[in-house]
Amino acid sequence: MVNQYGKEKVTALQRYEGLTSLTKEDATTIVKTIWPGATGAEVFKAINVCVTYALNPLMKHVYLVPFENKKTGKDEYVCVLGIGATRLIASRKHKYSYLDDSPRIMNDAEEIKKYGKLDKTKIRFVTKLKDIQSGAEASGWGEISANATVYGGDKGNSRENLAAIRSERQALDRLYPADMPGADIPVMDDNYIEGEATVIVEPKQDPPGPETEIPTPKAEPEKPAASVEPAKQTRDPKSKITKADADGVLYLMEQANIKPTQLGEIMAKELKWKPVPAKIAEITVAQYDELIPYLKRASGRE
Repeated sequence: MVNQYGKEKVTALQRYEGLTSLTKEDATTIVKTIWPGATGAEVFKAINVCVTYALNPLMKHVYLVPFENKKTGKDEYVCVLGIGATRLIASRKHKYSYLDDSPRIMNDAEEIKKYGKLDKTKIRFVTKLKDIQSGAEASGWGEISANATVYGGDKGNSRENLAAIRSERQALDRLYPADMPGADIPVMDDNYIEGEATVIVEPKQDPPGPETEIPTPKAEPEKPAASVEPAKQTRDPKSKITKADADGVLYLMEQANIKPTQLGEIMAKELKWKPVPAKIAEITVAQYDELIPYLKRASGRE
C-alpha cells in the first residue's frame, strides 16, 4: 500500500484493505482518498459500483483513470473496472469456460458474418463463453482502430489486448446480463492501470442549497459525488434536500432518460404532489424519499 498510494494515505486506508462488503461511507472514503482530485458523476459511479457489486479499489477492482479532454486540454476522470473484477463478478454466481481458444482475433469469415464486410482499418476480436451448469453459450465482439493510441501503450499495452478485453466484457454481458455492471463503465487490463500517490485531502462537506432549476437544469463543471440513497429518518421531513441529494436526482434522471420538462409532470401526475416544487433545491426530504425510488425503477436500478 505504501508503494502504491504513498505514506500519507496508508493510515486512512489500512482498515479497508481486503474488505469487499463496503458501505457507501467506506467506499466514499477510499475513492476520495486515492483520487482527491476527481470530481463529478464519475466519482459517484465508482462509489456506487463498489457498494453494489462488492468491489474495493484497494484490491484493484475499480479505478478512476484521468483521460485528457482534447477540447479543454484538461484531465477528466473516468470510472473504469479492471477485467479481473469483471471476471470476479461473473464467477461469484456462475461457472463458465472459454470456447474456441478465445479471446482471439476474428477470422475473415467471422468478420463478414458479423459485420457484413472486412475492414482492415479495424482490429477485431471475438470471445466465446459457455455456462457450465446451463450449457448456454454467448459470443462477444470487440474492436479498435488499427492506428489508435491505447492507454498504457508505453507500458506494454496493445490494441489487440484492448480489443480482446472489450470482446470478453461483451460476452460476459450477454451471458449474464442480470449480474454485470452497465456497459457505460469501461473495462481495462489491470496490469496497465497506474495508481496515484498524492497527499491525502480530506473530503469536504457538500454545501447546501442547490439552485438548479427543474425546467433547465445545468450540470455543474465540478460537483461532489452524488448521493441517491433514501434520506435518513433522522432528517427533518420538511427540510430541503442537500446539494448531494439534488445531484443524485439529476444523475438518476439522466440514467432514466427523463428530461427536465418531464420531471414536473411526474411530480404532479405520478406522485400527485401539490404544489410541485419549482426547483430541485425546493424538494423536501419527505418528497425526496418518494422520488428516488421512482427514479430508480425508471432507470432499471430496482
